[in-house]
Amino acid sequence: MNLAELTEVVQNTARGLKVESVNWDGDTDFNIQAMQMARTRIMIATHGSILNHNAFMEAGGVVIEINAYQFLYPLTSQIVLFRGNHYLRYEANLGNTKHQGFPLGHDPFPGISTRRCMSDMECQSSRRDADVQVDVSDF
Repeated sequence: MNLAELTEVVQNTARGLKVESVNWDGDTDFNIQAMQMARTRIMIATHGSILNHNAFMEAGGVVIEINAYQFLYPLTSQIVLFRGNHYLRYEANLGNTKHQGFPLGHDPFPGISTRRCMSDMECQSSRRDADVQVDVSDF
């Protein structure tokens, strides 16, 4: 939800690195995506299949996965680590998570643990598809 703020913080923190924010839509040629990833040393992305693009990074890169409140998909870390990259996971707190159709900070599945939610498709989908506002002071 606050991509511009996050990009600015990363640019100010990594002054010696070129920081590029990309949004690949359905029209972005796959070769362009692969070439951009081949130049990437640090990838910051929300959970999703785009994280598989770390396969095009040189080994030893860093992948930071941004997740909504109580969303966990353990296979992502294994994919990244198997490729030879470092993996860091950021999980937004409930106050910085906006589930689809609900106000910021509202949990449509109160009291359900992460483990229980991951076995309930409706809960899992809700938490997976939630929008995240990154707390840049924690990031």
